[in-house]
Amino acid sequence: MFCKFKCKKQLWLRRFQSIEFICFKTRKYHAWSVYCTTKQINCKACYSSIASTALSCRNGKKYVIKHIGLVIRFQSFQQFASSFDRFKGTFNLLPSAKVCTEKAKFDNQQSLKALPAAQDSPGSETKREASCSQERWAVGLIDGDGHIGMERAAFQKWVPCLKVSLAYSNARAIYRLKKILGVGRISRSQNVISLRVRNAAGWKKLKILFDKFSLRTSKYYHAEMVCQSLELKKTDAACQNSREFVDQTLKSWKDNLKAQRGAPAPVWQVSAELLTAIRSNQGDSPEFLLNAFHYFSQNLLDQVIDPDWLAGFVEASGSFYILKNGQHGFALGQAYNTLIIVAIYKWLQIRSGLKIRGKVLKERSGCPYVLLDTKNRKNLLKIAEVFKNRMLGIKSFSFAVWCRTLRKNKTVLSLKARKLLHKINQRSQ
Repeated sequence: MFCKFKCKKQLWLRRFQSIEFICFKTRKYHAWSVYCTTKQINCKACYSSIASTALSCRNGKKYVIKHIGLVIRFQSFQQFASSFDRFKGTFNLLPSAKVCTEKAKFDNQQSLKALPAAQDSPGSETKREASCSQERWAVGLIDGDGHIGMERAAFQKWVPCLKVSLAYSNARAIYRLKKILGVGRISRSQNVISLRVRNAAGWKKLKILFDKFSLRTSKYYHAEMVCQSLELKKTDAACQNSREFVDQTLKSWKDNLKAQRGAPAPVWQVSAELLTAIRSNQGDSPEFLLNAFHYFSQNLLDQVIDPDWLAGFVEASGSFYILKNGQHGFALGQAYNTLIIVAIYKWLQIRSGLKIRGKVLKERSGCPYVLLDTKNRKNLLKIAEVFKNRMLGIKSFSFAVWCRTLRKNKTVLSLKARKLLHKINQRSQ
């Protein structure tokens, strides 16, 4: 619902984009609260205006609790009813205002342990949004440094596999990923920590996640192959347990994946001309990548590139660094899915040039390494706003140190931060 009122402190009209009224009672007192989801207004001033009007009729105590809003408490039902009716009459509340009567408890008269179980309550909506943000981050991490495929576990036995490996210094990201996915086993080998999902039950949960938030890179086609292989067990041909049948099927799938090499996921809605150029190995040339900007419109980039997904992608393949002279920088590069780096480069509107290193890798002959590297302060400040409160691994701490010294813009603090970041990167044993 919408409601206009004049704030007594600043004397200008404000608007609540979403107001929810929750009435509840405990053994000792009655209370009602009002919650506002608008972030563009000074909520404290607005809450003060509401409280002064509500308390002008009867005495009561008010609290402003985070994620709950303004809570006004009364000792008797008569005081509660009089104050709430006065508030409704003052601000001309519509009869469609949601009023829920449930039991709730205060903890030390300052915080709520339980909120009314409403379908669209602010707390539940906040939790759902936080859960979706973490799932997008997980998909971005898998896109950035994940391996999806079929592995031979034994004779005539293939198992689906998802493997995400990071440096042991970023073990926090691996444990957070396992908590989000709810499946997998964590192992450590020397200075690398990995999460593996190698069973059909775990892949059923992953399929639900990938259907909800699609993969952006060519790993989308690998995940499709794994999901199709899980359906083979239900067919008559697969029940024959024929090694030749399984090998031929997997070989044909691998050939199809080679044909899709470097192709972005369908969510990018690229043209047939671009896919043809990629399949004809033109996508590996630096000239082709530099001329690929016109394939991605700004509207498409805004729809596809999500900040939470990008935070997970940077968690795997990005770097926030500080040079010896105190200058800050941001780098993001890959040899696989180079067109994704080009799209991110355009979405972030980086001013510095895109670097393409023609060094040949053993895994993909002739594949260049595409690097997005910028030291422009204006671009870095924009990047800092994009990733604010979105990093979930150890880079959340590195990003906080990097971002704070970037805004301070003092060489002495930047050099101290550089030493701290170096210690974090060396903490792998």
